[in-house]
Amino acid sequence: MTTIWKGFLLLLARATDRELAKMVEFLKVENQILRSKLPRRVDVTPAEKRQLIKLGKPLGTKVRELISIVCYRTFRRWLKAEEGGAPEPRSSKGGRPKTPINIRALVLRMADEIGWGFGRIVGELKKLGITIGKTTVKEILRETGHDLGPKRGEGTWAEFVERHAKTL
Repeated sequence: MTTIWKGFLLLLARATDRELAKMVEFLKVENQILRSKLPRRVDVTPAEKRQLIKLGKPLGTKVRELISIVCYRTFRRWLKAEEGGAPEPRSSKGGRPKTPINIRALVLRMADEIGWGFGRIVGELKKLGITIGKTTVKEILRETGHDLGPKRGEGTWAEFVERHAKTL
């Protein structure tokens, strides 16, 4: 009689496993659809990170197939940091490349010789076919100690008007 029960329970367990596998597959597809509608990067709070670590750690490497909020390497870095080990260094591939030296030199030359401000420099570089952002030009000028605004005549506006009135 006990073998009949064991067989029945085994059959029930297998059916449950198949059902759970189908549910997991459905949730994976649903997760992929939802992720495609979100922005590229999703910020995770520390509490959410702890929850992901708690549930993902027992899965081992199988979490690689499931995780979609962050890349697997980031998840491993979280695990290592939680265990007190030194975190893996981030890849140095990311980030925007530095502005080429010749463009930096051109920006500084325009600022020195002509005295233009950052907005005018950006516009003139655009005419030359060089696309560079205002913030980049500002940073180049700031790093080298240049004034961000254009060099104009000496004195204040009131002094200019007064001098001009005297000549009339």
